[in-house]
Amino acid sequence: MTAVARAVLALDSSTRGGSVAVGVDGEVVAERVLEATTGASSLLMPAVDDAVRAAGLGPRDLAAVVVGGGPGAFTGLRIAAATAKALVRALGVPLFAYSGLMASAAALRQALPAAGVAEGGESPAAGLLWLARTIPGRGRVAEPPGWEPEYLRASGAERIAAAKAG
Repeated sequence: MTAVARAVLALDSSTRGGSVAVGVDGEVVAERVLEATTGASSLLMPAVDDAVRAAGLGPRDLAAVVVGGGPGAFTGLRIAAATAKALVRALGVPLFAYSGLMASAAALRQALPAAGVAEGGESPAAGLLWLARTIPGRGRVAEPPGWEPEYLRASGAERIAAAKAG
């Protein structure tokens, strides 16, 4: 894929909240920002469904999925990664992953009037869409089942097991 075009779903939950965006041919057509509350990651899949429907699309209309790959909080990243991997497997579409920091920077770039970027969106998910369209080769995940995001620290269970081990 030389550039991600057509309908693309982007999701990011590397922060306490999260965001979902749907882009069609380079334009953000639907976007949902999740409130920064405890358990916001549980709202990710309903937000995906809502954004895809708001874009006038169904799941089978998606040509790719792009996800924020961290760094970030374990639970949020894990949920976004698992959701993205499940979607690409079910739909048979490619997965793209970019740094959440790059996505946030791209979203801010889009928000600047002087940048001359016509499409809207100020969320990390909108930034992910821009990255997938602009530098697709850098984010393409060759083997989605084995891909893991960049966690800031180990999970709670891993930290407890390490403490018990010694």
